Formats: sequence, structure tokens, C-alpha cells
Amino acid sequence: MIVACGWLAWARRPVSLALLGLAAASLAGIGVYFRPQLFLRAARAALERGAYDEARASLARYLEARPQSAEAHLLLAQVPIQHYL
Repeated sequence: MIVACGWLAWARRPVSLALLGLAAASLAGIGVYFRPQLFLRAARAALERGAYDEARASLARYLEARPQSAEAHLLLAQVPIQHYL
């Protein structure tokens, strides 16, 4: 009986480690997707306040992660030219 419990504990460990690894990878994937969204949200808020330097910086960080984003390029086009240069 003791041997069976010891064997069972060792048999469950790889499954537990695999599930833990899967959970960690899922959380990392969610972070990779949602973190750039924070920059886009900050850029929108900065544009509404007229904080153009802040908006440009947030959009630059967002575009590093998502260079093909049409929405981010459109928002960047809304930053006045004198603040863009």
C-alpha cells in the first residue's frame, strides 16, 4: 500500500507539472496580447486630453508590437504635425 502511494505520487507529478506549465504559458500568451492594448488605450486618452507627446509615445510602443495596426496608424495621423516631429 505504501509503495502504491509512492508510485502514485510520482505518476501524478508529471501531469501536475504539465498542467502548471500549460497554465503559465496561457497566462503569458494573454499578457502578450493584452499588454499592447494598454498602450493603445493610453494613446486614445492622451489624444482626447490634447497630450500629443504622450499619445505619440504610447502609439510608438503599441506599433512596436503591432506594426500593421491600421487603427494605431490612424490615431498617429491625428497627432498634429508640429508635435509629431
